[in-house]
Amino acid sequence: MDTSNETTPTRETGGDRVPEGEGISAPFAAESDGPPQTSVFDGAGNESVVVLAENKDGRMAEGTGTTLDDALKDAKEGDTLLGDAFNPRH
Repeated sequence: MDTSNETTPTRETGGDRVPEGEGISAPFAAESDGPPQTSVFDGAGNESVVVLAENKDGRMAEGTGTTLDDALKDAKEGDTLLGDAFNPRH
């Protein structure tokens, strides 16, 4: 089956994927000015962005959401902290 004309569905187009260039399709943190991010999938195949960013107290935290903005907000407001030695840009 030729799927060369098909695009990956995103949440914006009624699919279960995050926006293009976010999550697992984001550039490596060392190659961009953006935060480190990846994706996780639930049992139904729905994708969520996972991001590492400083929280409101300046500690490294993990956040998740359906977009990068949602995940950053979750990390900044949340309490899923990472250890003091964790630095994703090393």
